[in-house]
Amino acid sequence: MQLRVSVGGDVLVSIIIPTYNSARTLAKCLESVEKQTLDDYEVIIVDGLSRDSTREVALKWIKSTDPSRHKYIDVPYRFQAIKRNIGVKASCGKWVFFLDSDQYMLPRLLEVAVNYAEERGVGALRIPEVPVFKKSALARAENIIKYPRGYRVAHYRLFERSVFSRVGLQDPRIPYVEDLDFFYRMEVAGIKLGELPLIKDAYLLHDEVISIRSVLLKRYYIGVGTARVVWKLKGVRSRVFYKYFASGSQEGARLFSKYRRFLARAKRDPSTIIPLMTLIPLRAFAMRLGFYLEVLSLKYKKPE
Repeated sequence: MQLRVSVGGDVLVSIIIPTYNSARTLAKCLESVEKQTLDDYEVIIVDGLSRDSTREVALKWIKSTDPSRHKYIDVPYRFQAIKRNIGVKASCGKWVFFLDSDQYMLPRLLEVAVNYAEERGVGALRIPEVPVFKKSALARAENIIKYPRGYRVAHYRLFERSVFSRVGLQDPRIPYVEDLDFFYRMEVAGIKLGELPLIKDAYLLHDEVISIRSVLLKRYYIGVGTARVVWKLKGVRSRVFYKYFASGSQEGARLFSKYRRFLARAKRDPSTIIPLMTLIPLRAFAMRLGFYLEVLSLKYKKPE
């Protein structure tokens, strides 16, 4: 998808926040943006199909800060990629930061990340994130699975504006793992990539809703998105995905290995053992269900 936007430079950083029923966390997310030590930024909130008070929260914050500087855009779309694309088109920053509405920026994140990227000539930077601690055993079990590197992951969230001119926008046909497709395209385009180390007061906190329904629904859509990435690539890398998702003979051994690894970590928190034993196979089933149903849909889809 080609990008037609201005060269940018009116502000240093454009923060794009896609929202969907985000009233629970949006105010705190925006408050964390306000507390940044770097204040040369604009915020663009792109909401789609929210049924809660997300719109009211966003507009109230914009009105209380600077309506001429920040934007709220309402669109009839649910998933992230197309909302981010619309936000990028409406932005004017030299750098673009993709922030989710359930994430909170620690105070020095923008300043440290931009300086780190500029000093190293990086076009796209992975930003570390850690989960907000949850009381429920289910949530703690899910975080053991999601954060295999000791409650920390990193995703590409800070981009130099020229990256979008070279690579294009995120693919709106991919509901989840759109960042994986975008990563491959950056690699092909020769974009210099980097990762911000975990630095005090310079990372993201992720305050995700965790329930059986939300976990399985997300895994299902990750399967759908992965199938679309596979179908789109149709090359060496796609075969890696097919091997991962379709290796029936090795699936039992891999699942057992996951059980063993995660249960070793769960010994420090015994109340998570039963949720872990429940979540691991259910997550795998939901993702593979989404993957295979989408592969069948794409395979037998009639040409338009």
